[in-house]
Amino acid sequence: MGYRGKGLAPFIAAGRRLPQTVTKKSRFQPPTRQPAIMDAAQRREIRRWWDENWRNADLPEPTGHGRGRLPEKVVEAHTAHQGLRVHKPVADPFKS
Repeated sequence: MGYRGKGLAPFIAAGRRLPQTVTKKSRFQPPTRQPAIMDAAQRREIRRWWDENWRNADLPEPTGHGRGRLPEKVVEAHTAHQGLRVHKPVADPFKS
């Protein structure tokens, strides 16, 4: 050890040793996302239903662009009312 080795020797001795083997699994694992369980036709149907029934079903207002993830509350409400026309569209108060 040269000049630096003598000065750093106490710190090197007190330092923590790293494991000799490298583990394949890191400590942080991002949550795994489940694959999509519905196809494009089902998503279109849910979006259409959401657009017609969001006021009566107490759902958030649709964004209108038809993209992005469907809110879980919307999917659950559609599943609960699937095939049944429970909510009637709201009548337009300005239409004569």
